[in-house]
Amino acid sequence: MMVWRLVVACLMVAAAGAEAEEKSWPTLELGVGGYISSFGSDLRLDSELGERGSDIDLEDRLDLEENLTELRVDLRYRFRPRHRFDFAYYDISRKGESVTNEVLQIGDREFDLGVSLQTDLNFKVYKFAYAWSFVHDEVTDVSVSVGLHAMDVEFSTTGQVLGTLEVETESADQIFPLPVLGLHASRRLGERVTLNLDGQYFGIKINDVKGSLADLSASVDWQAANNLAVFVGYNWVDFDVDSEDDDLPGSVEYQYSALVAGIKLLL
Repeated sequence: MMVWRLVVACLMVAAAGAEAEEKSWPTLELGVGGYISSFGSDLRLDSELGERGSDIDLEDRLDLEENLTELRVDLRYRFRPRHRFDFAYYDISRKGESVTNEVLQIGDREFDLGVSLQTDLNFKVYKFAYAWSFVHDEVTDVSVSVGLHAMDVEFSTTGQVLGTLEVETESADQIFPLPVLGLHASRRLGERVTLNLDGQYFGIKINDVKGSLADLSASVDWQAANNLAVFVGYNWVDFDVDSEDDDLPGSVEYQYSALVAGIKLLL
C-alpha cells in the first residue's frame, strides 16, 4: 500500500512541473548522514540435515539492540541531464546478551534452557542503480531506475552453560543480491528548498525461494551555500526471504525505520 502511495505522489510531482523550462541539476551529489534507527528482525537457521530451526525474534529472544545510530553514504552522479548512477552504503552492527528461557535450535546447534548467549548481527548494505529521468526541468526531476540491492548478513551466537566452561558457537554469512526497480521524484519548492521522494521494490518466488524488498524514503534539502546543502528525512525498509534451498536453509525478516540528518556536497 505504501508503495502505491509513493507512486501517486511521484506522478503528482511530475505533473506539477512538466511544463517548466529544461535545466540540468547538480552533476555530483555526495551525501553523508547520521541515522537514528529502529529495528524489528526475525531469523531462522535450519540445520544442514534439514531439521527446521527455531523462529527467533532477535530483539525479544536474543536481546539485540532495538535502536541504533549509524553512518550512511550516498553518491549520485548525473553523467547526462536525464541519466545518472546512484550508489549508497551503510553498515549496521548490533550485539545482544541473553539467557535462554526455552530450547533454541539455531542451525546445527541446539541451545538448552539456561544457556548464556552472546549474539552478533551485522548488515552491510550496498545499493547501485541506473536512473533515467522522464521528466527533467529546472524545478522537477522524476525518474525510473533499475539496480541492485545487495545485503551481506553476518550472524553468530555463542552459548555457554552457566557455571561451566562449555562453549558452542553457531554462525552464518550470506549475501542477498536482489535486483530492484525504483521510482524517484525531486521538486524544488523555492530557491533553496528541495523535496525528494524515493522508492524501490522487488519481489520473487522461484522454486523453494521467495522474498521481497521495499525501500521507501522522503527527505527535504536546504541549500546553505552554492555547493553545500543540509537535509533531514525518513527511511523505511522491509526485507523478507524464506528458503528451503540447500544453499540457504532458513529465513530472514527485517524491518528498519530511521530518521536521518546530514550534509550534501553539490558539484
